[in-house]
Amino acid sequence: MPVINKAVHQLLQEKKTIHINVSRIGKKIRRLALLERHLNKLPKTSDYLNEVVETKEQFQIHRVWCEKITFPDYKNP
Repeated sequence: MPVINKAVHQLLQEKKTIHINVSRIGKKIRRLALLERHLNKLPKTSDYLNEVVETKEQFQIHRVWCEKITFPDYKNP
C-alpha cells in the first residue's frame, strides 16, 4: 500500500489537475490489472482507494478550486 499512497501523492502534485481514480492509480504503479481484477482480495487497499478516489463531481469542484488559486485575477468576459 505504500506504493499506492506514493502514487496518489504524486498525482496530486501534478501541475495539471488530474482526476484521481483507480485506473489512473493502477497505471501509475503499473498494476492496473491487479487492481481491476483482484481488488476484492486486498481489503486494506480497497478501503484506502475508497477514501482517495474522486467522483466526477468531486473532481470538477477540485478542478475549479485549483483554477481559482492558479488564476486569481481572471474574470469571465
